Amino acid sequence: MLTGHAAATNAGPAIALSFLIAGVACALAALCYAEFASTVPVAGSVYTLSARASASSSWR
Repeated sequence: MLTGHAAATNAGPAIALSFLIAGVACALAALCYAEFASTVPVAGSVYTLSARASASSSWR
Protein backbone atom coordinates (compact mmCIF):
# COMPACT_ATOMS: atom_id res chain seq x y z
CA MET A 1 0.00 0.00 0.00
CA LEU A 2 3.00 2.29 -0.11
CA THR A 3 2.29 3.07 -3.75
CA GLY A 4 -1.28 4.12 -2.98
CA HIS A 5 -0.13 6.33 -0.13
CA ALA A 6 2.54 7.96 -2.29
CA ALA A 7 0.04 8.53 -5.09
CA ALA A 8 -2.52 10.02 -2.72
CA THR A 9 -0.05 12.42 -1.15
CA ASN A 10 1.80 13.46 -4.31
CA ALA A 11 -0.59 13.17 -7.25
CA GLY A 12 -3.64 15.03 -5.97
CA PRO A 13 -6.76 15.17 -8.15
CA ALA A 14 -5.02 13.51 -11.09
CA ILE A 15 -5.88 10.11 -9.60
CA ALA A 16 -9.61 10.74 -9.91
CA LEU A 17 -9.12 12.02 -13.45
CA SER A 18 -7.14 8.94 -14.44
CA PHE A 19 -9.85 6.66 -13.03
CA LEU A 20 -12.45 8.61 -15.00
CA ILE A 21 -10.46 8.26 -18.23
CA ALA A 22 -9.94 4.54 -17.60
CA GLY A 23 -13.68 4.09 -16.99
CA VAL A 24 -14.54 5.83 -20.26
CA ALA A 25 -12.01 3.68 -22.11
CA CYS A 26 -13.53 0.51 -20.62
CA ALA A 27 -17.02 1.62 -21.58
CA LEU A 28 -15.93 2.27 -25.17
CA ALA A 29 -14.23 -1.13 -25.33
CA ALA A 30 -17.45 -2.77 -24.10
CA LEU A 31 -19.45 -0.97 -26.80
CA CYS A 32 -17.00 -2.12 -29.47
CA TYR A 33 -17.23 -5.72 -28.25
CA ALA A 34 -21.03 -5.54 -28.24
CA GLU A 35 -21.08 -4.20 -31.79
CA PHE A 36 -18.76 -6.93 -33.05
CA ALA A 37 -20.70 -9.60 -31.15
CA SER A 38 -23.93 -8.49 -32.78
CA THR A 39 -22.50 -9.27 -36.23
CA VAL A 40 -22.07 -12.96 -35.41
CA PRO A 41 -25.19 -14.79 -36.57
CA VAL A 42 -24.97 -17.52 -33.92
CA ALA A 43 -24.54 -17.40 -30.18
CA GLY A 44 -20.97 -18.21 -29.29
CA SER A 45 -17.88 -17.29 -27.43
CA VAL A 46 -14.93 -14.99 -27.96
CA TYR A 47 -13.47 -17.67 -30.25
CA THR A 48 -16.49 -17.40 -32.54
CA LEU A 49 -16.21 -13.63 -32.53
CA SER A 50 -12.50 -13.65 -33.32
CA ALA A 51 -12.95 -16.23 -36.07
CA ARG A 52 -15.70 -14.11 -37.60
CA ALA A 53 -13.68 -10.90 -37.35
CA SER A 54 -10.46 -12.36 -38.78
CA ALA A 55 -11.98 -14.29 -41.67
CA SER A 56 -15.13 -12.36 -42.49
CA SER A 57 -15.05 -13.23 -46.20
CA SER A 58 -15.25 -16.98 -45.55
CA TRP A 59 -18.56 -16.70 -43.62
CA ARG A 60 -20.53 -15.16 -46.46
